[in-house]
Amino acid sequence: MEKPLDTLSAEPHTRSSGPATILIADRNPRVRNFLRREMTGCGYQVCLVTHAHELVQQLSALERVDLVLLDPDLPGMYEQPVVELLHKRMPQLPVIVHTFLSVYVDWIEKLPGAHFIEKNANSIELIKRAVEKLLR
Repeated sequence: MEKPLDTLSAEPHTRSSGPATILIADRNPRVRNFLRREMTGCGYQVCLVTHAHELVQQLSALERVDLVLLDPDLPGMYEQPVVELLHKRMPQLPVIVHTFLSVYVDWIEKLPGAHFIEKNANSIELIKRAVEKLLR
């Protein structure tokens, strides 16, 4: 059974020992698999989701999530205020928004603590650096 958005934990995000867990949310299977391969190659645990409902479920169900790598072009993103929820209920959880910035420039105000990385051929190196910095 799916948890409603308002039941997500509001407990502060804390890093525990062991490999960090990254929740990758992207509708494109090639992008998801590429990011999974790159992040696991860096030693991180990875969980993949393809829909906003799955994102909410995994944030509720996983024992730990240390960072969310989010493409806001997920199915269901506009059905649920996922971005506002992440900021409101989990403000300490690091979020990297990986998208075409020109389309989602207004999200910068909605997620003031998020890091925005534009999708392009070189974005993986920027993502790796941002993940490393955010998970220190």
